[in-house]
Amino acid sequence: MGRDVKKIIKFLIFLKYFAPFMAFIYLCAWTIGVFSESFYIFSRKLIGLFPLIIEKIIYVEADLAGKDISMSYIHCACILMIVMFVCSKSIERLEKVQKLYENKELERRVAAQKELKKLKEKQKKDVICKRNVFFGLFEFRLDYFNYYGKFKSDVQELRKLKIEYCKMIVGKLKEKYPKIKFISAEKLFFMCDDFSVFSSVTKDIVKLFKGFLNIGNKKGIKTEMLLSYWAGDKNTNAKGTYKILEKINELNHINKVIVASGIYFRYMEEHEKDAFEFAPMGASKLINIDSSGGDLDLNLYVIKSSN
Repeated sequence: MGRDVKKIIKFLIFLKYFAPFMAFIYLCAWTIGVFSESFYIFSRKLIGLFPLIIEKIIYVEADLAGKDISMSYIHCACILMIVMFVCSKSIERLEKVQKLYENKELERRVAAQKELKKLKEKQKKDVICKRNVFFGLFEFRLDYFNYYGKFKSDVQELRKLKIEYCKMIVGKLKEKYPKIKFISAEKLFFMCDDFSVFSSVTKDIVKLFKGFLNIGNKKGIKTEMLLSYWAGDKNTNAKGTYKILEKINELNHINKVIVASGIYFRYMEEHEKDAFEFAPMGASKLINIDSSGGDLDLNLYVIKSSN
């Protein structure tokens, strides 16, 4: 509604100034036409359509200087001045309507922000139950910078390289974090029931990825990652969590660490000295998240940096 009213107001403002301009043109044309019949005939060709319509509705002539002069130009000028007056009044009323609409829209936004704040508080309370289990899904994206001269076997080599990279990550992390459970293939799904190691695990994964990135650059391989996290407890269904994280990765936030709100609020409880800096990404919808075809609305955050 607001945009439509603005368009109407803009049109009326144009008409408000165009109408008196045309009224002045008609008055000048009529005045000159009184003394010059040739100019009157010429003006009829340029601006005579509106006067012609008026003449069909009401035809009035005036005897001036021994000539019968049509008053249609004067009628047109009068009508246009009335149009200007109507436009002015209409603009005033519509601007009041527009102001009222904007005030209501502002009230609606403020109310929506309050509801969002309440929702965030509720989400925060929901995770105060100490969800110590965190789930992660890490994926490599490998492509050649230059595909010229590549074969199907080269694409298969990239797949093998992904699996090899994941095995290396599993090997490195298992040495340092024996509590982490891994499922390793082309996608690396893992879980840990000790939330205190979340930040160090994430930093180590990113550090390992950067190492593979440098190796890939030297070999002409474009190396990218997808990494997302979900918080839960010992009763959280791993299979369902994997599908959620898979859907989050499908949002394609390349080379970023994405966490669901559960991770964010749980992490804030730790008050770690080396706390990550988070940035809200707003609400996201995960399509067809379960067997019944249902969707899932959730708030996501991206880890920007760490101290």
